[in-house]
Amino acid sequence: MDYTLRPDPTLKGYMDRNQPVYGKCIGKDCQRKASLDMRELLRLTGPNLHLSKIADYMRCARLEGCRFTFTSLEPRCTIPLERYLGHRNVRLRLRCGRCQAFTHRPVEAVIAWLETSGRGSKRTLIDDVQRMLEAKCGCGSRRWTIEVIIFDVSNPRWREKGEGVFKDRPWAG
Repeated sequence: MDYTLRPDPTLKGYMDRNQPVYGKCIGKDCQRKASLDMRELLRLTGPNLHLSKIADYMRCARLEGCRFTFTSLEPRCTIPLERYLGHRNVRLRLRCGRCQAFTHRPVEAVIAWLETSGRGSKRTLIDDVQRMLEAKCGCGSRRWTIEVIIFDVSNPRWREKGEGVFKDRPWAG
């Protein structure tokens, strides 16, 4: 069994990450802007409401449709790479956003790449690494996502194959 670490999309997750959310309308003749007060929303709604649901509630009912957009609505993974150093059962999965091909990289290898290229260090956040990826996939896309994969070491498959459980999906060619 492997577990994919995902940022918490609830109001509490945004507060824990200290991730601000701002919104503004890009429609003609509309000057609406919003900065979400996380503490007040927490008091009114509780911690488990998804921020995407809150965004839906803030849209207006104009006949031509609402053009209110939010920045930073995607939950960020603000964990530094150094948190996973030395864990053999943890890999970063680099996945192409177009063809879904992926490869697994040890955290140590990603940190070494960052340091040799002068782009970062072991304190670099996982989301920042995702923005630094510029290489093309075999399908021609440059849209990458990074997922943290944590494999359960008590699983018999881990005891049998060890690090061989991390299989790559071949690149499109």
